[in-house]
Amino acid sequence: MSPPGQWDVARRSWAVLLTGIPFAVFKVGGGVIAYGDIHPWLGGAVVAWGLVDLVLNLLSLFFAGTFSPCLLSNVGRHLETSKQEGSRELLGLAVDTLFSFTIVATVILFRRLGSLPPAMIRVWEISVIANVMGAGLERVWLARRSSPAP
Repeated sequence: MSPPGQWDVARRSWAVLLTGIPFAVFKVGGGVIAYGDIHPWLGGAVVAWGLVDLVLNLLSLFFAGTFSPCLLSNVGRHLETSKQEGSRELLGLAVDTLFSFTIVATVILFRRLGSLPPAMIRVWEISVIANVMGAGLERVWLARRSSPAP
C-alpha cells in the first residue's frame, strides 16, 4: 500500500487526465464552434474559460491546497463559509461538469463536431474516450474497494 501522499497525487493525476483536461478540451472546442455559429464574443469567452481550466487543472496537480481543478470550483473555494467548508467548491465542480456535458451534448445534437479543424476533432474524440473510460473505470474501482475482501 502506498503512502497517502502518493495516493493523493495519483488520484489528482487521474482526475486531471481523464476528467479535467477533457472538460477543458470540450470548452475550447465548444467555444470555437460558438465563435462561428453564435457570436465571436461568446465563443472567445468559452475558449478563454477552457484555457483557464486547462491551466488550473495542471496547477491543481502540484498545488492542490491552493488551486482547485477548474474556474468554478476555485470561485466556490473562495466563497466558502467556515461551517460548510468544501460544499461550494464541490458545487462549482458539479456545475462545471453540467456545463461541460451540456457543451458535448449540444455539439452532438447539432452535429457541429465536423466544423472543428481536423486536429481538434481528434483531440475532442480522445477526450471523450478518456472521459468515458475514466468514469467507467472509477465506478469499477469504487465498487471493488467497497466489496468485502475474498
